[in-house]
Amino acid sequence: MATSSFRAPDEAVIAHACRVAEVAPDLPIVLSIIPQNAGNTLSSAVVATIAARCSNVVGLKDRTEISMPASLYNGIRRPLTGAV
Repeated sequence: MATSSFRAPDEAVIAHACRVAEVAPDLPIVLSIIPQNAGNTLSSAVVATIAARCSNVVGLKDRTEISMPASLYNGIRRPLTGAV
């Protein structure tokens, strides 16, 4: 799930991600941070909140230059890098 190309408050991004996870409970969800293509980014707090609320969020594709500490991933898999 990529962040939107439109600016949105963190709570709206969290609500959107959780809704996607909710309607597809049997599918693994991978969050995607691609700042050059998005109006939003996913902060470590947003990633941690989504992961805590959505059990089927299993990964994070992080294309930023800065990596978040592993402790903030809150149980989701290590970030993916490169083209997936």
